[in-house]
Amino acid sequence: AGFALLTSADPNEMRARRFLGVSLKNIGVTLVGEGSFSEGIEDVQRGLAIAQDLYRLDPADKSDKLTDLADAYAQLGFAHARAAAQPNSSRPASLTHWQAAEAAYRRSFELWQNAQRSGTVSGLDKRDPGRVQQELEACEAALAKFTPRHR
Repeated sequence: AGFALLTSADPNEMRARRFLGVSLKNIGVTLVGEGSFSEGIEDVQRGLAIAQDLYRLDPADKSDKLTDLADAYAQLGFAHARAAAQPNSSRPASLTHWQAAEAAYRRSFELWQNAQRSGTVSGLDKRDPGRVQQELEACEAALAKFTPRHR
């Protein structure tokens, strides 16, 4: 609530906006882990929207903003993949979540590749592109199960 109050008081306070976006994303992931999929996905999407805004605001400074955006898409992919994998999920709902997960992971992977090319990936972030690629492949495999096989 403190970050939200600060960002509403001064919309130019980028650091507080960034922390608000990261916090919303993390809260969303926690909610998804607890089984609150709709609410969790909504919070991750709100965090993603902030990361998108910050990335667009300053085209010259992409360092943390690019990796934050890539991570936000990855977390959205995670949230949808977990919702899709629930045993009580209907086939149409599961398919919709797998498609959303695949799209989010694909966008995340593209952003991670951009970050690698620009040299902005460092430290622990260096492992993230590979993890996202693995999750993308898992989504593609899950989606393949929804396609009828031809004989």
